[in-house]
Amino acid sequence: MKLKKIISIVLISMLAISLISCSNPNNKGDKYNKNQDRKLTNELLKEKEVYDGQVYFRDNWAIGAITIEDGVSEDKAKEIAQKYAEKIKNKYKDKKVNVQAVQDGNNIANIEL
Repeated sequence: MKLKKIISIVLISMLAISLISCSNPNNKGDKYNKNQDRKLTNELLKEKEVYDGQVYFRDNWAIGAITIEDGVSEDKAKEIAQKYAEKIKNKYKDKKVNVQAVQDGNNIANIEL
């Protein structure tokens, strides 16, 4: 009886650990949005100053949502936001573009083209 109880506890613990590790919200780029431009999103996530982000579509808008790493200057964040706003506009000429960069909960760039 003790052996069954120990095995049950071990199995439940292993299941809990695997569920927690799979649901880690800090996995950069692990989410998928069916309205997402995966190529531009992957390119954005490769920027060393970018913590997280994605390029996606809503109605007639192409949107870039960028979370900037702590310690990156506001000027550099704005430069990245502008760079991706232009890339998005070049690729989706028929859509309005909005790119926002956020750092530490503060919106530090908001670009519309």
